[in-house]
Amino acid sequence: MTIRNKTLLLISTTLLGLLLVIYGLSASILTANLKVVEDRDTRENVNRVRDALSQKLSSMNTATVSYSQWSDTKDFLRNKSHEYFEENFSPNAITTLKSNVVVLVSAKNHIVFGTNHDLKTVKSFPLDPQVRAYLTPGSSLLQHVSTRSAHLGILQTSPYPLLVVTRPIVSGTGEGPISGTMLTGVYLTPAEVKNFSELTHLAIDLQRADSKKLPVDFAGARAHLFKAQSIWVSPRSEDTIAGYTLLQDIFGQPALLMRVDARRDIFKQGQLGIRNVVIAQLISGLIFGFVTLFLLEHLVLSRVTRLSREVGVISERSDFSHQVLVEGSDELSGLSLNINSLIGALQASLIKEENDRRAIESSLREKDVLLKEIYHRVKNNLQIISSLLNLQMDAISDPVVREMFDESRNRVRSMGLIHEKLYQSSDLGSIDFGEYLDNLAHSLLRSYSNRAGQISLKLECDAARIDIDLAVPCGLIVNELVTNSLKYAFPDGRCGTITIELQNREAGQLCLQVSDDGIGVPADFNMEEAQSIGMQLVTGLTEQLEGSCELSRDNGTRWIILFKGHNS
Repeated sequence: MTIRNKTLLLISTTLLGLLLVIYGLSASILTANLKVVEDRDTRENVNRVRDALSQKLSSMNTATVSYSQWSDTKDFLRNKSHEYFEENFSPNAITTLKSNVVVLVSAKNHIVFGTNHDLKTVKSFPLDPQVRAYLTPGSSLLQHVSTRSAHLGILQTSPYPLLVVTRPIVSGTGEGPISGTMLTGVYLTPAEVKNFSELTHLAIDLQRADSKKLPVDFAGARAHLFKAQSIWVSPRSEDTIAGYTLLQDIFGQPALLMRVDARRDIFKQGQLGIRNVVIAQLISGLIFGFVTLFLLEHLVLSRVTRLSREVGVISERSDFSHQVLVEGSDELSGLSLNINSLIGALQASLIKEENDRRAIESSLREKDVLLKEIYHRVKNNLQIISSLLNLQMDAISDPVVREMFDESRNRVRSMGLIHEKLYQSSDLGSIDFGEYLDNLAHSLLRSYSNRAGQISLKLECDAARIDIDLAVPCGLIVNELVTNSLKYAFPDGRCGTITIELQNREAGQLCLQVSDDGIGVPADFNMEEAQSIGMQLVTGLTEQLEGSCELSRDNGTRWIILFKGHNS
């Protein structure tokens, strides 16, 4: 990816991230503030409705006082004047009072007068038994601590709750004694609730607090309001938010759940404002991005591109005599100067490196010649030793001594063969050990020419190269083990096979196995207690290799030598 593309991607990503952070913070802060304002307004709306209910009760209280604090009403409890009744409690008169329920109770808790009234049809009906049940002797509604005491609140009745006011009946001057109690009430019918809605310009809904079939939102509100919350606010939809409150009855017990709905105009307007802010930020960000890219292109990117192109040409042609163009006096011009200095230093370094390489190659060629000469001389010297042993052996008639000389000659030949391979190899540090084993084994078989037609050799060698420090002891071990097989494994002219295996194992280990299908070693043979020079050589050379030697007697004899090699 080019610097231009990386810069564009970096700026775009940074700008986008910045816009997202700003949007997230702005939206979070503004939305939180909007919710606070919306919550506060909703609570105020609920309080407005509660105030409207309080004002309704207050107006009912005023109307009730005009009757209860009147000597004619006090006298009516005693004489039940028909004239007073027709003038004040006829259907038309009760309609003027704007009450659905009017009750007069004597001081002895006897209901002197009680009626239910329909304000629309201007008709009166017998007193609702539910209201009568609240006016039994001992009811707190009939108890007054003074001539000016009053009870205002809600009574739970069906199908609609009742707003009630009770006042003591006293003389026109407001003095006692208290002659009884007057109760007036207004049912919270849908029409009455609608009047409150029109008065407050809010949608109002009422539900009984003890209802078992509450709407879902009322049920959720009840759970919160029963936890001592006076008002609970919750959005109903994207367009509507509701405030819920619990209205207690006149006895201080939960009576009604009231919901006040309002439009979410403030919240929606705030959301629109947030979107406008985001659009403005996006436009500002795009302008900033284009201006930044334009300035970067003309002040930085074009010069960096040219500098990269010039450096690329120098690298492609490997012409370090050429230098890049330097213009201006800013950081990029300083970079160009540093590149020119680096090119000059690199050219000088390359010249020095070339001279050093030629000197090293010359030295290596001389060392290769020297090593080959050394290997050649060592091989020749070992060949001379082998020839001397051979001449000496011809002069000896004792077969035991001749055999010892023959074994020594084979050992010398195994070492000489290694130096011969090194001399002939292009790699003077290691030899192909599989090829070496093949040559060594056939050389040993030829030295026992009288058995050549009876014993066959089988080699299974993985590709492996080992250095001279390992090759010499390994060659001597193979020499001893193959010699033992040739001498002792096939007595009386028996035929058989000698197998040599070389395997690459894990962790750089090599496994060398020499086996035959002959008569096997004696059952009481112990390699660690063997006195023969050959077995002592095998044991000592295995320790030199830091390896292990194991003898297996299955189907003949099998020697297994494990050691760490430097194979490739």
